Amino acid sequence: MSDNNETYQPPKSKAVAIVLWLFLGGLGIHRFYCGWTSGGIMLLVDNLIIIPVLYGISMVVPPVGIFAGLLALIIFIVLIIDLVKICQNNFPKQNPVNLQ
Repeated sequence: MSDNNETYQPPKSKAVAIVLWLFLGGLGIHRFYCGWTSGGIMLLVDNLIIIPVLYGISMVVPPVGIFAGLLALIIFIVLIIDLVKICQNNFPKQNPVNLQ
């Protein structure tokens, strides 16, 4: 046994990360694959809970729909930034993953 407590993680495919971003990016699945769990949870909660609730409230109080739309625009911009980070292999080093 070695004294090193780190476990070996084989390199992950950049192509798989991009495909996950393309098809499941709004749910943050690409972030889970790249090892950024907290970021994946954030996108998952935003897109499955917060935005639908805001749109539901906007049926009763129409101005709330503006905030839901702005949040959706911000998430879209974050997803574009994620694509650039995947291409540059520049995800946060919470759980370092080598994309090849």
